[in-house]
Amino acid sequence: MRRQASVLAGICLTALTSFPACAGAWTQSENQGLVITTAAYYGAGDYFDNGGSRRSQPRYTKEELNPYVEYGLRDGLTLGGNFFIDRLDDTMHTRTGIGDSEIFLRRRLWQEGDYVLSVQPLARLPALASSQRQPALGSATPDAAVSLLGGMQFTAFGQTHYAEMDAGYRFRFGPRADQVLLAATLGLRLDPRLTVMPQLFQTFRMGAGNGSFTESPRDDYTLTTAQLSAVYQLTDADAVQAGAFSHVAGKNTGAGGGVLLAYWRTF
Repeated sequence: MRRQASVLAGICLTALTSFPACAGAWTQSENQGLVITTAAYYGAGDYFDNGGSRRSQPRYTKEELNPYVEYGLRDGLTLGGNFFIDRLDDTMHTRTGIGDSEIFLRRRLWQEGDYVLSVQPLARLPALASSQRQPALGSATPDAAVSLLGGMQFTAFGQTHYAEMDAGYRFRFGPRADQVLLAATLGLRLDPRLTVMPQLFQTFRMGAGNGSFTESPRDDYTLTTAQLSAVYQLTDADAVQAGAFSHVAGKNTGAGGGVLLAYWRTF
């Protein structure tokens, strides 16, 4: 199961107390923040080979707890972190531990009216556990990425909605190929408390890739993931999210899907 599909909940989000979103292309206000704690389950009995064809494999499952946090250092500058605690089962072995960790800065470049553009550099630190044991909890080497995040608000049917598109490049150190990252989110507010979010995430490896399929973050892979979720606001500061996601296409990656449940808290 790849990092893009492990949770997918802490990236493009609607705000709990007001629009626009307080994640994605938007930055947090100074000294304000957001914490999202997500529990996700992923399972796959197939994988996509290096040619993109679906092949059978022994059942692989991943249970994940994903704390995500971001904090406004000052107006237009947000610091964030994304952390993963995993339980993996490939029918032969079971492993539990802390996976890769991500630290990022989001800097607003431009905002006018309903539109915003931000840049986000990110560093991914490899898991502390050995990556040589299978199933692997994380990567063996660090990654670095930089993304442009664009968002807009619009009004329809008496509610305010949003759309976001992100484009990034991931530098993968070691023998692995670099990747191009694309994401699109539509946030449709059905009423003042309920927002539905269809999302599409795409990762493209640069080149043919190296090595064989191991169902681990260190593989060279291409992946397209579709997700649909809903966020319900409980109070001004609290919300819950529920959704499902599926790997719809890829190369050298699992061909599974899963569900997620998240609790959001602004502060």
